[in-house]
Amino acid sequence: MAELKALEAEHPSLAAADSPTQRVASGQARALRLRHRVPMLSLDNTYSLEDLEAFDQRVRKTLKRDEVGYCVELKIDGLAVALHYEQGALARGVTRGDGESGDDITPTCAPARRARQAQGRAPALLEVRGEVYLPRQALSCSTRAAPSRDSPCSPTAHAAAGSLKLLDPAEVARRPLALFCYGLGAAEGAAFKSQEGFLDRLKAWGLPVNPIARLPRHTPGL
Repeated sequence: MAELKALEAEHPSLAAADSPTQRVASGQARALRLRHRVPMLSLDNTYSLEDLEAFDQRVRKTLKRDEVGYCVELKIDGLAVALHYEQGALARGVTRGDGESGDDITPTCAPARRARQAQGRAPALLEVRGEVYLPRQALSCSTRAAPSRDSPCSPTAHAAAGSLKLLDPAEVARRPLALFCYGLGAAEGAAFKSQEGFLDRLKAWGLPVNPIARLPRHTPGL
């Protein structure tokens, strides 16, 4: 993918409309589509220190600050979802889809239902972005058999997407799907000064966040 992006950047005439770089894969094929209130974009990646340094310079230039801090979190390989909570209960779950609209997975989004907000503390309306995934120890190509090294599902993103794609909510609920929340879509009556503060608020509201997150106290440069 990185090579394809570089090739298209060097030769724009080769960038076809159906190129993998021009779309966001959803892993879902449901008929009911819901539009995101705020576009849900995919994360970019890099494999070079030069790209990281260029990103750091863009951040400093945009913020007009000499020093910035970065909250570093693990990237979980699963299915990206937008979760809408109203009065502490899950109102709807939507996949990322094409970034503008996604598939309605509310009936089968069991992990988000288990992760209820603390009543009376969270905003009346809150949309968070997260990742539904199947823990490695639970991977099995047969949902009715115990996980086995002889029948692994790979990659994990396909396992999570395939689970939420099932039409039977009871069957999905039996699968040990897990959830980590990491991003904000919208919130009424709440403001956040930093990503670290946002993650702390999510934990206080009873929503799961990845415990492996670090914020270096001093970040003079990369």
